[in-house]
Amino acid sequence: MILHSIAAIVAVGYLIMFYQQKMQIAHWLKPVPVVILAIDVFLHAGENAFYGLMIVCLLCSALADFWLEEKAKFSRAVRLYLLVHIGYGIILWSQPSGDMVLWLPAMLFATGIITYFAVLPFLGRDAGKVMIYILLLIQVTWAAGQWYLNVGCVPAAFAYTGTLLFCFSGVVYVVNRFRGRFKIAPALTMLTYYPAQACLAQAVIQVCLKT
Repeated sequence: MILHSIAAIVAVGYLIMFYQQKMQIAHWLKPVPVVILAIDVFLHAGENAFYGLMIVCLLCSALADFWLEEKAKFSRAVRLYLLVHIGYGIILWSQPSGDMVLWLPAMLFATGIITYFAVLPFLGRDAGKVMIYILLLIQVTWAAGQWYLNVGCVPAAFAYTGTLLFCFSGVVYVVNRFRGRFKIAPALTMLTYYPAQACLAQAVIQVCLKT
C-alpha cells in the first residue's frame, strides 16, 4: 500500500501542475503513478507469468498517457489504450465467474449505445475508434461485474470498481474532447482514471496473494 500512496501523491502533483499551467512538468508526471502501480504488481506477482500481462498493460497505459499529451501521437495513444483493454479483458475473463449474468451486459450495452450516439455528431473521423473503445470498456466491465456478482471476493470487488471508474473516466474524456470542453473535466477524468488503474492492480495483487 506504500507504493499506492506514493502513486496517489504523484497523481495529485500532476493535477496541481496541470491547473497551474506548468504543462511540461505535468506531461512528465502524468504516467508516473501508473508506472508505480506496475512496480507494485511486479513486487507481488513477479513470478506469475500470466499476471505479467497486467504489468505490460500498466506500462503500456503509462506510455499512452505520455503520448496522449502530444497531438502528433494521439492516434497512437488511442490504439495503445485499445490494446490495454484487450489485455485487461483477457485477465478478467480468465477468472472463475460462474453462470452468465444476462442483465449486466444488457445494461452496459444500453448505456454504451446511448453514450455513443450522444457524442456521435461530434466525433468525425474518430467515430470508429470511439465505438471500439466503448465496446472494449463494456467487455471488461462485463467480465469484472460477472466475476464480482457470482463470486463476490475481494479481488473481484476491486476489479469491478476499477472498470466502473474506467467507464466514468472514459465518458468524461470523450465528452470533454469532442462535445465541449469544461474546466473540471481533466480533474474528473484523472481522479477516476488513476483509481481505476489502482483498483485493477490491487485486484491482481489480491489474487496473487491468495495463490
